[in-house]
Amino acid sequence: MAGIKEIDDQKVYNAFFWVNDVYVKNLVYATIKGDLDIVNEKVNDLLDKKNYTHEEIFNSMDRVIREGKIPMGAKIDILSKMADVEFRLKMGASENIQLKYLMVYMIKVFAKYKKRRNVESAKKETQ
Repeated sequence: MAGIKEIDDQKVYNAFFWVNDVYVKNLVYATIKGDLDIVNEKVNDLLDKKNYTHEEIFNSMDRVIREGKIPMGAKIDILSKMADVEFRLKMGASENIQLKYLMVYMIKVFAKYKKRRNVESAKKETQ
């Protein structure tokens, strides 16, 4: 400790391995955009490069989803699916496959809500 002259986020991260929600937010943004290739890359990065566990990713995702400007129905759909995936992981399923399964589910949920919003906007314009 005596050799530390200043403290910054990187030093804290290196010392305590905390999960930076920014990485998970970027993953959620990619699911909102529906870009499966980017989602796949980001899941691999979180698991393989950042060495986050699925519990760490899920805890961060829970914060990001709950605090985000996401329709309540989408939040409910996603958080309930997260519980299902968490159960599968506890039963021994592959982290990589289950996280990607969840991301594909989220892409579908966000697409459904985008479509609904577009239909509602079109109805308002025609009235």
